[in-house]
Formats: sequence, C-alpha cells, structure tokens
Amino acid sequence: MTKISNKGLIGQIEDALRLDTFIPYNRASNFIHDLERVKSKIDTLVKNGKAKQAVYLYEIFLSGCYEKAEEIDDSGGDLGMFFEELFYSWIDARQKAKYDSKETIDQVLKWMENDEYSFCYNIEKSIVKIFCGNELKIFESIVKSRFDDAYRLESPEEDKPIYDYSYPVRENTDILKTIYSEKKDIKSYLSLCEKVGVTPKDCEVIALLYKSIDNF
Repeated sequence: MTKISNKGLIGQIEDALRLDTFIPYNRASNFIHDLERVKSKIDTLVKNGKAKQAVYLYEIFLSGCYEKAEEIDDSGGDLGMFFEELFYSWIDARQKAKYDSKETIDQVLKWMENDEYSFCYNIEKSIVKIFCGNELKIFESIVKSRFDDAYRLESPEEDKPIYDYSYPVRENTDILKTIYSEKKDIKSYLSLCEKVGVTPKDCEVIALLYKSIDNF
C-alpha cells in the first residue's frame, strides 16, 4: 500500500474543495463525490491505527467545508450532509486516538456555537449516540452549566412559553432534552420542562420514554 503523507492528503483536500471556484447546483453531486473519495482515504488511516494523523486532517477538511459554503449552490443540502459525516468521523477518530474527552466536547461545542452556515444544526441528536463512556456525562454537565448560567439571567414568568426565553436558554434546553431522551432520564426531562414549559413535542417524547421503560 502506498503511504500518503499529511502534505499529500492536504493537497488532495484542497484540490477536491476547489476553493475560489463556484459549484453550481448541477455539479454539486459530482463535487461531493470527490470530497467523499478524499474522506475515504482519511477514514482508512483510522482503520489502520493512525487516528491522530486522521484527526488533524479531518479538522483541516471541516474548516475547508466552511470556506466552501458560499462557493456552492447547496440547495440540496449535500455539503451540509457531508460536513455531518465528516464531523462524526472526526469525533470517532478523537475517541480512537484517546484524546481527552472534555477537550473533545469543548471543541464540539465551539463548532456548534460558531455555526454560521447551520452545518451543526440539531447535530446533537446524533452526537449523543456516538459519545461513549464518560463523554455523555461530561457533555451533559457542561451543557447544564451553560443552561443554568443563561437561565439565571432571565426573569421567569408563570406559564412563560419556551419561545419567549433567550436563545442561550432555548439552545441549551434543546440539547439537554436530547441528552435526557437518549439516557431515558425522565426525571431530569420533567424537571427541565417544569422550568421552561412543555411543548407538544415534549408530550410525545415523555410518552415514548415511559413506554420504553415499561417495555424494558
């Protein structure tokens, strides 16, 4: 097998991204195919025990996707979906490279906070399924702290709907609900709803959580 250096793969990432060249809608599919071809080479590094090398390359690739966001007609959402796949592979590589869990989660949250093109929108729904060991607990602790800080700045009113809270409260509420749902932590889910109100979606999720426990 031919060994490809970081420099060689970085060059392939840059070539595939075709920065400074606009990609029209009718060429988007072929463009994404080229990106996936390069990504598969980085994925192979992880399979071959070179996760640390892959992490570095994934991060360059992720940044490149942001640079490309305004140079493509992404009406079909293809670049956004590719970014998600890349993001999950990056997390997996960090896990296999045994990087510090809190450092990984801090970086994940930074990507989510600075998400100018909504590539990370609702990405927590998949992230909670790939966090392993102590990672989900750390993720929950950090998001809960962020929620508490934002909530303290509010002046809660009786029966105030969630939509009337600040964005930091709403954002961290959504992430916490996703975490509690994944953990089947009905007590914490209900406690959170008592603070910020209940939505029709919450009723559905709570019902499913009770049903899942009854069937356990």
